[in-house]
Amino acid sequence: MSENLLNKTAVRTFILQRVKDTRPGWNCTQVSPAAIRKLEVIVEAMVDRAVHSHPSLGKTFTEVI
Repeated sequence: MSENLLNKTAVRTFILQRVKDTRPGWNCTQVSPAAIRKLEVIVEAMVDRAVHSHPSLGKTFTEVI
């Protein structure tokens, strides 16, 4: 497993702003390290799936949808 796939400060800021914008009435002020780690695991799994399913053509890893 890779460490530090995500910019933790940016992810925390994004989550807290998203909560503020979409969940009025919830005064969330913290994001747990476990939540950040779970997001890193999800991103790693997405990359693994993309690499596995990417065609073995050329030398460039192209866009993933």
